[in-house]
Amino acid sequence: MPDVARPAGAPGAPPAPPAPPPVNPRDRVAIEGIVAVAPPTLFRVAPDVRSVAYVDEVAGARQLCLLPLRGGGPRVQLTASARDVTDVAWSPDGSRLAYVCETAIWWSMPTAGT
Repeated sequence: MPDVARPAGAPGAPPAPPAPPPVNPRDRVAIEGIVAVAPPTLFRVAPDVRSVAYVDEVAGARQLCLLPLRGGGPRVQLTASARDVTDVAWSPDGSRLAYVCETAIWWSMPTAGT
């Protein structure tokens, strides 16, 4: 008998993926704070909604930065290059960041613990 896809929760079906946590109003304040201080060129919220990756001008170049949305941790600058970061994307599980630095695509360090 061929394998038949079963809906989540049905006997023998794989478990449903966990739902993302609800967005806390304090998290909105953190994102608004980023935009109000120095508007980033772009930003991407992590799949688990725990942090935001964004591009910000640092020492004359656009750098990739990471800011935890929960717990009030400090901003972490992930790149330090003379070349501008022009785009960023999270891996589907949120464990890594891909970014474009001018014309080259790079994977950043793992983002665990942020």
